[in-house]
Amino acid sequence: MKQKIANEIAAFIKLKPLIRYDAEQGRVFWAVSPGKRVKIGNEIGVLVHNGYRRFRFQKNLYRTHRLIWWLEKGVLPDLIDHCCAILNERGERDNRIANLRESTGAASQAYRQHRKRNKLGVKGVTQRGSRFRAHIQVNGKLKALGTFDTIEEAANAYNEAASQTCQ
Repeated sequence: MKQKIANEIAAFIKLKPLIRYDAEQGRVFWAVSPGKRVKIGNEIGVLVHNGYRRFRFQKNLYRTHRLIWWLEKGVLPDLIDHCCAILNERGERDNRIANLRESTGAASQAYRQHRKRNKLGVKGVTQRGSRFRAHIQVNGKLKALGTFDTIEEAANAYNEAASQTCQ
């Protein structure tokens, strides 16, 4: 992992003179055209289905939020997470530095959205009869948070536990 990050930093150092970073918007633009199809002022990279913006530089793919973290902090951790996973009107994640944080795998998982096969549409909540059970996984162990009359109460219990776990 350390070699991968070292290679990433080396690429970012070469890329820095070619770009313009707008910290207020959390966006990176080309200051110099790297090729025939890219114009000066174009936003770097393409938006992919999960809301991340990726770009190719020197035949390798990079995520824009990692470049922004490096531009702001000068270091590059193993994992960078978005504090707010909500997508904006363009369907992309908010890459402003205030919305990025260094993270661990466990904390990143806690902030994931519910799975597509989740029938209730609420993460950490299952239905048992007419009641709703909330649970959260912490350090690989499933922790019961209680049984509730409404789905909203169960969701609130999960959200509160998740926010305490990830701090």
